[in-house]
Amino acid sequence: MIPCLDAEMQSFARLAPTLTGMGIRTFIPNSHQLALRSKDRLPELAAATGISSPRTQAVYQANFFHTCEAQGWRYP
Repeated sequence: MIPCLDAEMQSFARLAPTLTGMGIRTFIPNSHQLALRSKDRLPELAAATGISSPRTQAVYQANFFHTCEAQGWRYP
């Protein structure tokens, strides 16, 4: 089984042992591997592999844009 959508990956990762027990093989990373490839970890992955990447900031709250300049980020 090969999931097609990123949104399906975590569910299939959790179900992989159950599916394997049913004789259904999956071709997906496990939950730990999925966490490593998360977009908010890209700078860490790039540094670990010697690839340069731009400075990034994960934004979880809209009010970040009201205070971002004080934190060293420019926003139009």
